[in-house]
Amino acid sequence: MFEVVGGFKIAYALILIILIIMNNKLRNFLAGIGSVLAIMPTGSVAQVKNPNQRSDCDNLRGDWERVGSYLHSSLKKSNNEQQKKNSR
Repeated sequence: MFEVVGGFKIAYALILIILIIMNNKLRNFLAGIGSVLAIMPTGSVAQVKNPNQRSDCDNLRGDWERVGSYLHSSLKKSNNEQQKKNSR
Protein backbone atom coordinates (compact mmCIF):
# COMPACT_ATOMS: atom_id res chain seq x y z
CA MET A 1 0.00 0.00 0.00
CA PHE A 2 1.45 3.30 1.16
CA GLU A 3 4.76 3.73 2.87
CA VAL A 4 4.32 5.34 6.27
CA VAL A 5 7.23 7.05 8.02
CA GLY A 6 7.92 7.39 11.75
CA GLY A 7 5.21 7.87 14.36
CA PHE A 8 2.44 7.98 11.80
CA LYS A 9 2.38 4.19 11.54
CA ILE A 10 0.08 3.78 14.54
CA ALA A 11 -2.25 6.60 13.46
CA TYR A 12 -2.40 5.20 9.94
CA ALA A 13 -3.16 1.71 11.25
CA LEU A 14 -5.94 3.06 13.51
CA ILE A 15 -7.49 4.97 10.63
CA LEU A 16 -7.48 1.82 8.50
CA ILE A 17 -9.10 -0.19 11.32
CA ILE A 18 -11.78 2.49 11.79
CA LEU A 19 -12.52 2.50 8.05
CA ILE A 20 -12.80 -1.30 8.01
CA ILE A 21 -15.17 -1.26 11.01
CA MET A 22 -17.31 1.47 9.45
CA ASN A 23 -17.42 -0.47 6.19
CA ASN A 24 -18.61 -3.60 8.05
CA LYS A 25 -21.28 -1.62 9.91
CA LEU A 26 -22.50 -0.05 6.68
CA ARG A 27 -22.58 -3.45 4.99
CA ASN A 28 -24.52 -4.95 7.92
CA PHE A 29 -26.92 -2.00 7.93
CA LEU A 30 -27.63 -2.35 4.23
CA ALA A 31 -28.05 -6.12 4.58
CA GLY A 32 -30.59 -5.49 7.37
CA ILE A 33 -32.56 -3.08 5.22
CA GLY A 34 -32.50 -5.61 2.39
CA SER A 35 -33.81 -8.36 4.64
CA VAL A 36 -36.71 -6.14 5.77
CA LEU A 37 -37.63 -5.42 2.18
CA ALA A 38 -37.46 -9.13 1.34
CA ILE A 39 -40.33 -9.78 3.81
CA MET A 40 -42.79 -7.96 1.58
CA PRO A 41 -42.56 -9.52 -1.91
CA THR A 42 -43.37 -7.36 -4.90
CA GLY A 43 -45.14 -10.06 -6.93
CA SER A 44 -48.27 -12.00 -6.22
CA VAL A 45 -48.11 -14.78 -3.68
CA ALA A 46 -49.92 -18.06 -4.24
CA GLN A 47 -52.38 -18.90 -1.50
CA VAL A 48 -52.59 -22.60 -0.70
CA LYS A 49 -55.94 -23.60 0.74
CA ASN A 50 -56.89 -26.92 2.23
CA PRO A 51 -60.23 -27.95 0.72
CA ASN A 52 -61.21 -29.61 4.02
CA GLN A 53 -60.60 -26.42 6.00
CA ARG A 54 -63.54 -24.22 6.94
CA SER A 55 -63.64 -20.60 5.80
CA ASP A 56 -62.98 -17.71 8.16
CA CYS A 57 -66.65 -16.78 7.97
CA ASP A 58 -67.70 -20.27 9.07
CA ASN A 59 -65.16 -20.24 11.91
CA LEU A 60 -66.39 -16.85 13.15
CA ARG A 61 -70.01 -17.97 12.94
CA GLY A 62 -69.18 -21.03 15.04
CA ASP A 63 -67.35 -18.90 17.60
CA TRP A 64 -70.31 -16.55 18.01
CA GLU A 65 -72.76 -19.44 18.22
CA ARG A 66 -70.72 -20.84 21.11
CA VAL A 67 -70.63 -17.42 22.80
CA GLY A 68 -74.40 -17.21 22.43
CA SER A 69 -74.89 -20.67 23.94
CA TYR A 70 -72.63 -19.76 26.88
CA LEU A 71 -74.65 -16.59 27.49
CA HIS A 72 -77.92 -18.49 27.17
CA SER A 73 -76.89 -21.17 29.69
CA SER A 74 -75.52 -18.53 32.09
CA LEU A 75 -78.71 -16.50 31.95
CA LYS A 76 -80.81 -19.64 32.42
CA LYS A 77 -78.73 -20.62 35.46
CA SER A 78 -78.99 -17.09 36.88
CA ASN A 79 -82.78 -17.05 36.40
CA ASN A 80 -83.13 -20.43 38.12
CA GLU A 81 -81.09 -19.22 41.08
CA GLN A 82 -83.12 -16.02 41.26
CA GLN A 83 -86.41 -18.01 41.24
CA LYS A 84 -85.15 -20.27 44.05
CA LYS A 85 -84.16 -17.22 46.05
CA ASN A 86 -87.58 -15.56 45.54
CA SER A 87 -89.53 -18.71 46.43
CA ARG A 88 -88.07 -18.88 49.93
